[in-house]
Amino acid sequence: MKKAIYVYNTLSGRGIDDRRLQLIEKNLNKTYDDVLILKTNTIEELENASIKASEEKRDFIFSGGDGTFNQVVNVIMKLNEKPTLGYLPTGTTNDTAKNFLISRNIRKALKVIAHQQSVKFDLCLANDEKYFTYVAALGAFADIAYVTKRKAKKKIGNLAYYRKAFLEAFKPRRIHVLVKTKDETFACDVPFILVLNGRSVASFKIGKRDELFDHKFHVYLTRPGPFNGLLHYLFFKIKTYKIVTDEIFLEAKNTEDNWCLDGERGNKGKLHVKAIPKALSIYVNPRLIKRMNKRPK
Repeated sequence: MKKAIYVYNTLSGRGIDDRRLQLIEKNLNKTYDDVLILKTNTIEELENASIKASEEKRDFIFSGGDGTFNQVVNVIMKLNEKPTLGYLPTGTTNDTAKNFLISRNIRKALKVIAHQQSVKFDLCLANDEKYFTYVAALGAFADIAYVTKRKAKKKIGNLAYYRKAFLEAFKPRRIHVLVKTKDETFACDVPFILVLNGRSVASFKIGKRDELFDHKFHVYLTRPGPFNGLLHYLFFKIKTYKIVTDEIFLEAKNTEDNWCLDGERGNKGKLHVKAIPKALSIYVNPRLIKRMNKRPK
């Protein structure tokens, strides 16, 4: 018997109205023999739902944005028996969904779950205490995801982020950062840093490969330039320094900014990141599996 639990947060992203909830319930009941639906607006409720899914051997289906995905990952990683995830993206940018080729169209996302084709994906562990899926960032533009007001995101979507980014581009930033890997130690000054475990950030495709599955992550130390180096990513594809590794230490020396982890506010100052290979399973678009199979070993 195939069983699932579907959890939704009415406060996340575009939310789930009654009509959309009925659509989700109808489609999940076609895929599963037993579907339990729960509203989880607090971390405690989310944790209780994850425990129930683990104990009853249910797939864990959920909707929300990148922040919700981050919360789910951190909750599920506490479990001994980790359920397979099914994701219905209803956030503003949905970068996590893009990395798995999951459409923000609910009907198409439900079809991905119906195909029941899953893969194991990598996570990153920050400071031995919090996981993130696709990005850690610091400096210019990094805090946009969590300082932008929820009301603005619901009203104008991505434009709320772009408006903040436009204003940030005209405020010159320089962060002095100490970088330490297994092979080298150096310091540099950058407008912003990206620790990328995926292809898409802020709806822009930066990575060229499926980093969520290669057991490493890519660190971009952005080259200073006009608009805080943003043009290097949009047009010129030039970065100060790119590191591909499975572990790194980064220490920002001259800023009180918080690190941003998957769009959520993280700690200040030091960041120690380790790759966690094949941490969780998720249902993905079959096209992604075909693309992965074509990659050179």
